[in-house]
Amino acid sequence: MNMKRVFLCIVMASVILATAACGSTPVADTETAAATEFINPVLPEQILEVYMLAITDKDYEKMFSFTSENSTMPKEDFLARNKNIYEGI
Repeated sequence: MNMKRVFLCIVMASVILATAACGSTPVADTETAAATEFINPVLPEQILEVYMLAITDKDYEKMFSFTSENSTMPKEDFLARNKNIYEGI
C-alpha cells in the first residue's frame, strides 16, 4: 500500500479518535452521518465527520465552506490544492 495513503489513514483515524474521546456527546456512526450529512453541524464531532465525508466524497466545495471568513487562500487555490492532495494519493 502506498505510504502516503497509510500515513493519511493513520492521521485521520487519530484525529477522529481524539475528537471522539474528548467529547461527552456520542458521535453518530458513519452510515448515519452519510445519510443525514448534518445539515447544521454544531458539535466539533459533527463538523469533523462532515468534513471527513467531504474528503471521502471529494467534495472540495463543501470542505471550503468550513474555512474561516478571514482565510487568505482564494477559493480556487483551496480547491486546486485539495484536489491535488487527495486525488494524488
